Amino acid sequence: MQNADWMDQAVTGIDKVTVYAQSRAAGPKTRSGGSVRYTPAKNPQKVSDSKKDWVLDHFKGWDLSTGKQVVRILGGTTGYNCHNYAWLYFDDKYKDKYWKKGTIESVADSYMNDGAYGSSDKATSSYQIGSNGNVHSVVVVKNKITYRTSTGEVKTDVLVKSKWGPSGALVEHPLGLMPSNYLNDAYSYYC
Repeated sequence: MQNADWMDQAVTGIDKVTVYAQSRAAGPKTRSGGSVRYTPAKNPQKVSDSKKDWVLDHFKGWDLSTGKQVVRILGGTTGYNCHNYAWLYFDDKYKDKYWKKGTIESVADSYMNDGAYGSSDKATSSYQIGSNGNVHSVVVVKNKITYRTSTGEVKTDVLVKSKWGPSGALVEHPLGLMPSNYLNDAYSYYC
């Protein structure tokens, strides 16, 4: 599977010196009031059509019940990353102020170890947010989808929404249909 430059940026993260310097400024907090390492976005832009096309060209699958493509582009800007989307989008207190306006460096240090979030190793309707450490965070859309891959294999998986890198698209997709550097069997789900 091909890889794009923007995918590498998603995994390596952002400059830690910048994050620590800016983390002293006001930013989102966890449910229990814990600090979140957050970097405000500068001049966010819409995700380019070429990056959206790359996703659709490389990740294909068809819902067995509807016959429709299971990978859908939902838009996106360069103003946020997957952690921002998954952890702040559904946060009533911080959504409007922070979720599209910066990047969170580490969910393990803040949200996952906060103690105010319930966790499970299975995606259920009460557990909306999944993460595999610092690599990738997703939001559960549907607990189960059965689809056929581009190679003809039939799979059943969790349907999620996630942002593919700081400059990548916001994508709805089965959990197993995403860049290989995001895949991990150690997902935990939090609510």
